[in-house]
Amino acid sequence: MILSDGLWKRRFGSDPQIIGRAITLCCAPRQYTVIGVMAPDSRAFRRGGTVGAVRHVGAAGTMAERGTRGFAALARLKPGVTLAAAQRDMDAISRRLEQAYPNTNDKRGAK
Repeated sequence: MILSDGLWKRRFGSDPQIIGRAITLCCAPRQYTVIGVMAPDSRAFRRGGTVGAVRHVGAAGTMAERGTRGFAALARLKPGVTLAAAQRDMDAISRRLEQAYPNTNDKRGAK
């Protein structure tokens, strides 16, 4: 699970030892291991408000279907890699997926 900066401060008192700890939140009633805290100015995963935490969603039920949409991903650029270079790589991957799976990946991409 990745915590927002706000949740890390409010619920965990800015604990620098939170990484690697197993936690339980009301919105996810099982334990998750904290793997990171978003930067205070992060806009990742915002939907009209602030997000408290982002967790991995396993491929179960309809999520295992190739045509399922609406997933969001968070990535960190390797030092020295520009956003433009990363976008070019994602565009190339998207084109390969479109060729391999035209029924589900036609005109799909990543930003």
